[in-house]
Amino acid sequence: MKILISLIGKEVIGNFRVFKYIKPDKVVHLYSDDTKVYNQNLVNTIENSYNCKVESFDVGGFDYDSCLQKLNLLTINEDDEIISNISGGTKIMSLALYAFAHEIKQAENVCYFDTNQNLHWLNKKTKDNVTTEILLEEYIELQGQKITSKVELKDALIKFKDDLAFVKKSQFGETWKAFLKDVVAVFRKYKEDRRNEQSIFKIISQKLVKTKGFDLTIQDYKLSVKNNDALFFESSLIESDLDFIYFSAGWFELLSAQALQKKYSQDHIYLSVKFPYLSNQSSDKNEVDILINDNGKLIFVECKAGEVKSEHIDRIKNRKDTFGGLISKSILVTRFPLETNFNPHLSKNIVEKCKEYGIEYKTIKQL
Repeated sequence: MKILISLIGKEVIGNFRVFKYIKPDKVVHLYSDDTKVYNQNLVNTIENSYNCKVESFDVGGFDYDSCLQKLNLLTINEDDEIISNISGGTKIMSLALYAFAHEIKQAENVCYFDTNQNLHWLNKKTKDNVTTEILLEEYIELQGQKITSKVELKDALIKFKDDLAFVKKSQFGETWKAFLKDVVAVFRKYKEDRRNEQSIFKIISQKLVKTKGFDLTIQDYKLSVKNNDALFFESSLIESDLDFIYFSAGWFELLSAQALQKKYSQDHIYLSVKFPYLSNQSSDKNEVDILINDNGKLIFVECKAGEVKSEHIDRIKNRKDTFGGLISKSILVTRFPLETNFNPHLSKNIVEKCKEYGIEYKTIKQL
């Protein structure tokens, strides 16, 4: 039997990656009171998805004797292969596990996993580059969370192909700017004032808002937008997709995601990733604009086509901390440089806040 012994700290992605690479028959975890929750998240992921039994021991993280005592409780057969992963946990736990491996004469199977995804075999003086993929859902489950829905970028680019081509062609024109100001902003305010209970089709068909210079009509489930009596654009998207791309800045998220393909694989980029609502969060928007599985960490991307507020930065940090763990990162993408904001003092504060929270800030042109 192949048995993997792991030490549990506050970041368990490395433990999980080693587990997937080693493919043991059984797993043993040593954890402390400070890492009990992280251990349980890892145990749930392994047992639920891989049908592998995990035996966990609560040890004093700084009590060498306690660690050894718990390890000596293990039932080990003569033909068992014991792999000891000494990364994670405390230094005392690592020393105890290393000593145990020598005691059972399996020191050649002591390993350490580094931040560059290399698994070092300490007494063999060799290392393996671990490229084992971790699924997006597994990342999230390791944080004790789950995803309720998501959209793969490749599917979105097919669905919105024609509409996105129109936006790319029109986005720097005066008519598009007027459309955002005199139509989209007006529609969004109307919906927000009514708790977003009014549908786009109803607002348009019943002429519930006035749109300066623009006339919107719905006929045979097709949206037509005229500007000063000249056709600006048409779209045959269903109502929810129309709402997303034109009235909820989905066009900017799609353009940002397209730009991110230069650095990240399209297969690992997701849009509109929604999570269950959490009672300890003040915001009712539990959605990430773009989420990237970078096979080593999660990247949370917030897209802002318009004004950026201080509470937006707080939300970005909360999403990362709650769903991404310690080694994830966040990126704020804006349409224009923050320095062009109408309030220079506020813009400077937001830039400083991004630095304080470790949030990377870029304009879409810089992606």
